[in-house]
Amino acid sequence: MGGLNTGSLKSKNLALLGKWWWRFKTETDSLWVKVIRSIHGYCGGLMLNDDSHCLSSSGVWRNIICAGSDIEAYNVPFKNSFLKTIGDGGSTRFWLDHWLGEDKLCNLFPRLFRLELYPDLLLSSEIDANLLCGGISSQCTERNNHVPQKLEIFAWRALKKRLSVRVELDRRGVDLHSVRCPLCDDDLESVEHSLIFCSHALDVWDRVFKWCNVGQFSNFSLDEIFKGYSTASMSNSGKKVWQAIGWVCAFSIWRNRNKKVFQDKCWNGPLALSEIQVKSFEWINARSRNRRLDCILGLLHQTLILYS
Repeated sequence: MGGLNTGSLKSKNLALLGKWWWRFKTETDSLWVKVIRSIHGYCGGLMLNDDSHCLSSSGVWRNIICAGSDIEAYNVPFKNSFLKTIGDGGSTRFWLDHWLGEDKLCNLFPRLFRLELYPDLLLSSEIDANLLCGGISSQCTERNNHVPQKLEIFAWRALKKRLSVRVELDRRGVDLHSVRCPLCDDDLESVEHSLIFCSHALDVWDRVFKWCNVGQFSNFSLDEIFKGYSTASMSNSGKKVWQAIGWVCAFSIWRNRNKKVFQDKCWNGPLALSEIQVKSFEWINARSRNRRLDCILGLLHQTLILYS
Protein backbone atom coordinates (compact mmCIF):
# COMPACT_ATOMS: atom_id res chain seq x y z
CA MET A 1 0.00 0.00 0.00
CA GLY A 2 3.02 2.34 -0.37
CA GLY A 3 5.25 1.52 2.61
CA LEU A 4 5.45 3.10 6.05
CA ASN A 5 5.11 6.72 4.78
CA THR A 6 8.49 7.67 6.29
CA GLY A 7 10.10 8.88 3.07
CA SER A 8 13.77 8.51 2.19
CA LEU A 9 15.97 8.46 5.28
CA LYS A 10 18.97 9.47 3.13
CA SER A 11 17.12 12.54 1.84
CA LYS A 12 16.07 13.53 5.34
CA ASN A 13 19.64 13.13 6.57
CA LEU A 14 20.94 15.33 3.75
CA ALA A 15 18.28 17.94 4.54
CA LEU A 16 19.29 17.98 8.22
CA LEU A 17 22.99 18.20 7.33
CA GLY A 18 22.19 21.00 4.88
CA LYS A 19 20.43 22.92 7.62
CA TRP A 20 23.76 23.14 9.46
CA TRP A 21 25.03 25.21 6.55
CA TRP A 22 22.23 27.68 7.22
CA ARG A 23 22.93 27.66 10.97
CA PHE A 24 26.64 28.24 10.37
CA LYS A 25 25.82 31.34 8.32
CA THR A 26 23.20 32.77 10.67
CA GLU A 27 24.47 31.93 14.15
CA THR A 28 27.67 33.90 13.66
CA ASP A 29 28.05 34.85 17.34
CA SER A 30 27.74 31.27 18.60
CA LEU A 31 30.75 29.60 20.21
CA TRP A 32 30.55 26.53 17.96
CA VAL A 33 30.72 28.75 14.83
CA LYS A 34 33.81 30.50 16.18
CA VAL A 35 35.45 27.14 16.91
CA ILE A 36 34.71 25.85 13.38
CA ARG A 37 36.12 29.04 11.84
CA SER A 38 39.28 28.82 13.94
CA ILE A 39 39.85 25.30 12.58
CA HIS A 40 38.52 25.41 9.01
CA GLY A 41 38.75 29.11 8.12
CA TYR A 42 36.20 31.90 7.86
CA CYS A 43 33.85 30.03 5.50
CA GLY A 44 34.28 26.75 7.38
CA GLY A 45 35.22 25.01 4.13
CA LEU A 46 31.59 25.06 3.04
CA MET A 47 31.66 27.23 -0.07
CA LEU A 48 34.73 25.81 -1.82
CA ASN A 49 34.21 24.71 -5.42
CA ASP A 50 36.07 21.44 -4.93
CA ASP A 51 36.00 18.65 -2.35
CA SER A 52 39.60 19.06 -1.19
CA HIS A 53 38.59 20.54 2.16
CA CYS A 54 35.99 17.82 2.60
CA LEU A 55 38.58 15.11 2.08
CA SER A 56 41.06 16.77 4.45
CA SER A 57 38.47 17.10 7.23
CA SER A 58 37.20 14.44 9.56
CA GLY A 59 34.30 13.69 11.86
CA VAL A 60 30.85 15.24 11.83
CA TRP A 61 31.92 18.49 10.15
CA ARG A 62 33.27 16.53 7.21
CA ASN A 63 29.83 15.01 6.68
CA ILE A 64 28.29 18.49 6.84
CA ILE A 65 30.77 19.84 4.26
CA CYS A 66 30.22 16.89 1.92
CA ALA A 67 26.45 17.29 2.19
CA GLY A 68 26.66 20.28 -0.15
CA SER A 69 28.07 18.20 -3.02
CA ASP A 70 25.79 15.27 -2.20
CA ILE A 71 22.71 17.51 -2.46
CA GLU A 72 23.91 19.08 -5.72
CA ALA A 73 24.29 15.56 -7.14
CA TYR A 74 20.48 15.58 -7.26
CA ASN A 75 20.60 18.69 -9.53
CA VAL A 76 19.75 21.03 -6.67
CA PRO A 77 21.83 24.30 -6.82
CA PHE A 78 22.40 24.11 -3.09
CA LYS A 79 25.58 26.18 -2.68
CA ASN A 80 24.24 29.03 -4.81
CA SER A 81 20.92 29.12 -2.98
CA PHE A 82 22.40 31.13 -0.10
CA LEU A 83 22.07 34.90 -0.50
CA LYS A 84 23.55 37.18 2.14
CA THR A 85 21.53 40.00 3.65
CA ILE A 86 23.84 42.98 4.09
CA GLY A 87 23.96 44.76 7.42
CA ASP A 88 27.24 46.48 8.23
CA GLY A 89 29.12 44.09 5.92
CA GLY A 90 31.16 42.68 8.80
CA SER A 91 30.27 39.06 8.05
CA THR A 92 30.15 39.17 4.25
CA ARG A 93 33.13 38.62 1.98
CA PHE A 94 33.18 41.10 -0.88
CA TRP A 95 34.41 38.70 -3.57
CA LEU A 96 33.55 35.20 -2.33
CA ASP A 97 30.05 35.51 -0.86
CA HIS A 98 26.83 35.57 -2.85
CA TRP A 99 25.39 38.95 -1.89
CA LEU A 100 24.83 40.97 -5.08
CA GLY A 101 22.99 39.78 -8.15
CA GLU A 102 22.85 36.22 -9.41
CA ASP A 103 26.48 35.23 -8.86
CA LYS A 104 29.54 35.98 -6.76
CA LEU A 105 31.68 38.93 -7.82
CA CYS A 106 34.73 36.66 -8.15
CA ASN A 107 32.88 34.82 -10.92
CA LEU A 108 31.46 37.94 -12.55
CA PHE A 109 34.82 39.79 -12.61
CA PRO A 110 37.54 37.10 -12.67
CA ARG A 111 40.27 39.39 -14.03
CA LEU A 112 39.76 41.94 -11.26
CA PHE A 113 39.60 39.15 -8.68
CA ARG A 114 42.99 37.83 -9.78
CA LEU A 115 44.48 41.24 -8.98
CA GLU A 116 43.02 41.34 -5.47
CA LEU A 117 45.68 40.87 -2.78
CA TYR A 118 43.11 40.02 -0.10
CA PRO A 119 40.47 37.71 -1.64
CA ASP A 120 38.82 37.12 1.76
CA LEU A 121 38.32 40.85 2.35
CA LEU A 122 35.07 41.64 4.12
CA LEU A 123 32.47 43.92 2.61
CA SER A 124 32.80 46.33 5.55
CA SER A 125 36.46 46.83 4.61
CA GLU A 126 36.00 46.98 0.86
CA ILE A 127 33.03 49.32 0.81
CA ASP A 128 32.39 51.57 3.77
CA ALA A 129 28.84 51.58 5.08
CA ASN A 130 28.51 55.30 4.32
CA LEU A 131 29.30 54.65 0.68
CA LEU A 132 26.59 51.99 0.53
CA CYS A 133 24.15 54.66 1.69
CA GLY A 134 25.31 57.01 -1.07
CA GLY A 135 27.93 58.90 0.94
CA ILE A 136 31.70 59.19 1.01
CA SER A 137 34.08 57.00 2.96
CA SER A 138 34.28 57.47 6.71
CA GLN A 139 37.79 58.83 6.18
CA CYS A 140 36.14 62.10 5.20
CA THR A 141 35.11 64.33 8.05
CA GLU A 142 31.68 65.06 6.63
CA ARG A 143 29.71 64.17 3.54
CA ASN A 144 30.10 66.83 0.61
CA ASN A 145 26.52 66.61 -0.96
CA HIS A 146 27.20 69.29 -3.56
CA VAL A 147 28.72 66.87 -6.08
CA PRO A 148 27.39 63.79 -7.94
CA GLN A 149 27.74 60.35 -6.42
CA LYS A 150 30.39 59.38 -8.96
CA LEU A 151 32.69 61.97 -7.39
CA GLU A 152 32.02 60.49 -3.95
CA ILE A 153 33.00 57.08 -5.30
CA PHE A 154 36.09 58.56 -6.96
CA ALA A 155 37.10 60.23 -3.67
CA TRP A 156 36.66 56.95 -1.81
CA ARG A 157 38.77 55.10 -4.37
CA ALA A 158 41.51 57.72 -4.20
CA LEU A 159 41.65 57.65 -0.39
CA LYS A 160 41.71 53.83 -0.41
CA LYS A 161 44.49 53.81 -3.06
CA ARG A 162 42.14 52.05 -5.47
CA LEU A 163 42.88 54.20 -8.53
CA SER A 164 44.68 52.31 -11.28
CA VAL A 165 47.94 54.25 -11.11
CA ARG A 166 51.05 52.36 -12.13
CA VAL A 167 52.46 51.85 -8.63
CA GLU A 168 49.22 50.20 -7.49
CA LEU A 169 48.94 48.08 -10.64
CA ASP A 170 52.53 46.90 -10.18
CA ARG A 171 51.80 46.06 -6.53
CA ARG A 172 48.93 43.86 -7.71
CA GLY A 173 51.14 41.93 -10.11
CA VAL A 174 50.28 43.65 -13.41
CA ASP A 175 53.24 43.50 -15.78
CA LEU A 176 54.14 47.07 -16.84
CA HIS A 177 57.08 48.35 -18.83
CA SER A 178 57.46 51.22 -16.36
CA VAL A 179 55.91 52.48 -13.13
CA ARG A 180 56.97 56.08 -13.69
CA CYS A 181 54.42 58.82 -14.33
CA PRO A 182 53.26 58.60 -17.98
CA LEU A 183 52.83 62.39 -18.10
CA CYS A 184 55.93 63.94 -16.56
CA ASP A 185 58.24 60.90 -16.12
CA ASP A 186 59.74 62.63 -13.07
CA ASP A 187 58.65 60.18 -10.37
CA LEU A 188 56.76 56.96 -9.67
CA GLU A 189 53.07 57.26 -10.45
CA SER A 190 51.31 56.95 -7.10
CA VAL A 191 47.83 58.30 -6.38
CA GLU A 192 49.32 61.36 -4.64
CA HIS A 193 51.70 62.02 -7.51
CA SER A 194 49.03 61.67 -10.17
CA LEU A 195 46.51 63.98 -8.47
CA ILE A 196 48.83 66.50 -6.80
CA PHE A 197 52.59 66.40 -7.40
CA CYS A 198 52.82 65.74 -11.14
CA SER A 199 53.87 68.96 -12.88
CA HIS A 200 50.72 68.84 -15.02
CA ALA A 201 48.52 68.49 -11.93
CA LEU A 202 50.39 71.28 -10.12
CA ASP A 203 49.73 73.59 -13.05
CA VAL A 204 45.99 72.91 -12.84
CA TRP A 205 45.90 73.43 -9.06
CA ASP A 206 47.77 76.72 -9.45
CA ARG A 207 45.21 77.92 -11.99
CA VAL A 208 42.30 76.88 -9.72
CA PHE A 209 43.80 78.66 -6.69
CA LYS A 210 44.17 81.86 -8.71
CA TRP A 211 40.67 81.55 -10.15
CA CYS A 212 39.06 81.10 -6.73
CA ASN A 213 41.34 83.68 -5.09
CA VAL A 214 41.98 81.50 -2.03
CA GLY A 215 45.56 82.52 -1.42
CA GLN A 216 48.95 81.43 -2.62
CA PHE A 217 49.14 77.92 -3.98
CA SER A 218 51.08 75.45 -1.84
CA ASN A 219 51.44 71.69 -1.72
CA PHE A 220 48.83 69.81 0.27
CA SER A 221 47.94 66.20 0.99
CA LEU A 222 45.39 63.84 -0.52
CA ASP A 223 43.39 63.98 2.71
CA GLU A 224 43.17 67.77 2.49
CA ILE A 225 41.68 67.55 -1.00
CA PHE A 226 38.76 65.37 0.03
CA LYS A 227 38.37 66.35 3.68
CA GLY A 228 38.44 70.04 2.86
CA TYR A 229 41.32 72.42 2.28
CA SER A 230 40.34 75.87 3.54
CA THR A 231 41.63 79.16 4.86
CA ALA A 232 40.70 80.99 8.05
CA SER A 233 38.90 83.74 6.14
CA MET A 234 36.40 81.35 4.53
CA SER A 235 32.83 81.11 5.79
CA ASN A 236 31.28 77.69 6.37
CA SER A 237 29.39 77.89 3.08
CA GLY A 238 32.53 79.04 1.32
CA LYS A 239 34.46 76.09 2.71
CA LYS A 240 31.85 73.68 1.36
CA VAL A 241 31.97 75.25 -2.09
CA TRP A 242 35.77 75.25 -2.12
CA GLN A 243 35.85 71.63 -1.00
CA ALA A 244 33.49 70.68 -3.83
CA ILE A 245 35.69 72.54 -6.32
CA GLY A 246 38.69 70.61 -4.99
CA TRP A 247 36.91 67.34 -5.65
CA VAL A 248 35.98 68.44 -9.16
CA CYS A 249 39.58 69.52 -9.77
CA ALA A 250 41.02 66.15 -8.68
CA PHE A 251 38.42 64.32 -10.77
CA SER A 252 39.21 66.45 -13.82
CA ILE A 253 42.96 65.87 -13.40
CA TRP A 254 42.35 62.12 -13.31
CA ARG A 255 40.11 62.26 -16.39
CA ASN A 256 42.69 64.23 -18.35
CA ARG A 257 45.43 61.84 -17.22
CA ASN A 258 43.39 58.94 -18.62
CA LYS A 259 42.78 60.77 -21.90
CA LYS A 260 46.54 61.22 -22.27
CA VAL A 261 47.36 57.61 -21.36
CA PHE A 262 44.63 55.81 -23.28
CA GLN A 263 43.80 58.22 -26.12
CA ASP A 264 47.14 60.04 -26.44
CA LYS A 265 45.42 63.42 -26.14
CA CYS A 266 47.64 66.37 -25.34
CA TRP A 267 47.40 67.83 -21.84
CA ASN A 268 45.87 71.30 -21.90
CA GLY A 269 45.96 73.25 -18.62
CA PRO A 270 43.65 76.12 -19.66
CA LEU A 271 41.13 73.65 -21.10
CA ALA A 272 41.24 71.61 -17.87
CA LEU A 273 40.52 74.78 -15.88
CA SER A 274 37.53 75.61 -18.11
CA GLU A 275 36.15 72.12 -17.54
CA ILE A 276 36.55 72.52 -13.77
CA GLN A 277 34.84 75.92 -13.81
CA VAL A 278 31.83 74.71 -15.78
CA LYS A 279 31.39 71.41 -13.94
CA SER A 280 31.81 73.05 -10.51
CA PHE A 281 29.07 75.56 -11.21
CA GLU A 282 26.72 73.02 -12.80
CA TRP A 283 27.07 70.35 -10.12
CA ILE A 284 27.07 72.62 -7.08
CA ASN A 285 24.26 74.78 -8.45
CA ALA A 286 22.09 71.70 -9.10
CA ARG A 287 22.45 70.65 -5.45
CA SER A 288 22.31 74.01 -3.71
CA ARG A 289 19.49 74.32 -1.18
CA ASN A 290 20.22 77.43 0.86
CA ARG A 291 20.36 81.14 0.13
CA ARG A 292 23.94 81.55 1.32
CA LEU A 293 25.18 78.97 -1.18
CA ASP A 294 23.06 80.56 -3.92
CA CYS A 295 24.81 83.86 -3.24
CA ILE A 296 28.25 82.26 -3.41
CA LEU A 297 27.31 80.46 -6.61
CA GLY A 298 26.19 83.75 -8.13
CA LEU A 299 29.63 85.20 -7.41
CA LEU A 300 31.21 82.02 -8.72
CA HIS A 301 29.26 82.33 -11.94
CA GLN A 302 30.29 85.98 -12.38
CA THR A 303 33.91 85.04 -11.74
CA LEU A 304 33.64 82.22 -14.23
CA ILE A 305 32.38 84.59 -16.91
CA LEU A 306 35.02 87.23 -16.15
CA TYR A 307 37.82 84.68 -16.04
CA SER A 308 36.72 83.08 -19.30
